[in-house]
Amino acid sequence: MKYNAHINGHDCLNIKLQRPVQESAAGQGTLEWDELKAHLDARYVSAPETACRLFEFPLHDKSYAIIRLAIHLPNQQPVYFAEGNERQALERAAMKDTTLTAWFKLNSKNPDARQYLYHDISQHFVFERNGTWKYRLQ
Repeated sequence: MKYNAHINGHDCLNIKLQRPVQESAAGQGTLEWDELKAHLDARYVSAPETACRLFEFPLHDKSYAIIRLAIHLPNQQPVYFAEGNERQALERAAMKDTTLTAWFKLNSKNPDARQYLYHDISQHFVFERNGTWKYRLQ
């Protein structure tokens, strides 16, 4: 015998999930099942997870949001529109800066931003919805 013990394998196959059934006044059985309680009763918290929670270590990694930096020739940025709304889309695009045009404006106004290349700017600045770059809060 490998383990020097008797292992009864067929008893492992006879495990069943039994849900309590309560009789109602009409005589029909109704199923009362508290799914939240069943989940909490069956949850297993391992020793490493317990230690991480006790010492308040982060359990999940956080990363930066991914931003797509636009690359286009002058006055040739893409404009998306629904059929019939071409004029409004062109007017909106003329007023709104892309990440590239906003980067040029940032470099013309902010001397500190000139040290960063275009592909590095998102590590130090955040592109706002209004079309401007703002300092990233660390």
